[in-house]
Formats: sequence, structure tokens, C-alpha cells
Amino acid sequence: MTDSVARDFGRLHVVKITGTLQVSEGRSSSSTGTGFAIRKGVVATALHVVADRSCDPPALLHGLTLSFAECGSGNSINTFDVDSNISLLAYNVEEDWALLSFDSDRDYPLLVPCSRTSVGDEFFSHGFAHPDGQAMSGKFVGSAARKQRLLMQLRVDELTAATPGPVRGYSGAPVMVAQHVVGIITLRNPDRHGEDHRDLTVGATLFATPIAW
Repeated sequence: MTDSVARDFGRLHVVKITGTLQVSEGRSSSSTGTGFAIRKGVVATALHVVADRSCDPPALLHGLTLSFAECGSGNSINTFDVDSNISLLAYNVEEDWALLSFDSDRDYPLLVPCSRTSVGDEFFSHGFAHPDGQAMSGKFVGSAARKQRLLMQLRVDELTAATPGPVRGYSGAPVMVAQHVVGIITLRNPDRHGEDHRDLTVGATLFATPIAW
């Protein structure tokens, strides 16, 4: 798959997710992340992108909006938003994934989940670390069991240990191998704790939760 084809495929198959987290009385924080539709009316993403995990059960962020892409005239890409009747269908706090249900009469592409991948497989993804989204690619370099979680380790071509730019918006993005989803990027370094480390990479490695449903 060429870079341009991968970029267009990625942008059309991911969903920009925005919302607002109420931090304290009178204070709020905006959230931007990524998701992808796996079947009609269901989007998969990272739980911390769409919900306040300090609540039990997790509470959806305020003003949650799903922005889908679609082909326009010529080579243009248009978007349409879904911001009502969104609910938490399933989730796992420890593994940091969530499935959202929503209503929309519009058509949108679906991604096929697959649990099979091998070390050395090349992957690509598309996420919203920048407002218009950005593609990234690399290799699946191994798995690690940490704190009873099995994580995928991804070596990313576009990142280095000194990368200064934000990567948080990639949270919830699909890890795609041969146009199948094998994982969900969570970006959390399991050896670090606290909100200040939510989007850390380790060198040029990102972490992802493998698909298991």
C-alpha cells in the first residue's frame, strides 16, 4: 500500500472524537482522540478518550462528538458529526478500551477486527494528534505483560525519543495490518503513573491494547 493510499484509507476509516472533562468545580479540560467503526452504530476507542475513569462506572465526557469522514467531490474529504444518543456499550478500565453505540442514518466505512499478528508486521494508523489528523506507520516489535495487561509495542517511524510534538490525539486509533485492526493505541506507558504521563512514549515506542473480541 503506497503512502498516499494508506493516508486516504486511514483518514476515511477513523473517527475524530472530542469532548469535555469536568476537572473540578468551574474547571474543565477538552479531550481529543480517535476511534473507528467496527459495525453499524458501534465505534471502538480508548476509554480515557471518551469517559471519566475516576467515576464508577465511568461517566461519558460532556459534549461528546463523533466526526466521521466521507468522500466528497473530486479528491476532497468531507466530515459529518454525531453528537446525540451516544452511550457506553462496553468497556474495560484496566485495558483502556471502550465501545460506543450511536445512531446515524449516514453511511461510513467499517474496519474488520482481527486478533492475529506477528512480530515484524508493518502497521499503519491515523489519529488526531493534529486537528486534521495525521498518518503514522511502523512495525509491531513485540508484546509485554505488565500489571496483568498484555500490551503491543509499536516502533513508530514518525516518532523518535526526542519528538517534541503532542501524540495524545492518537489515543484510540486503530493499529492496522493489511487493512485489519489488530489493536487500539492507548499511549500509556504502564511503568509510569498519573495524569501527567498519559501520552508518554518510550523512546519511539507506542503501546496498544490488542484486539480480543
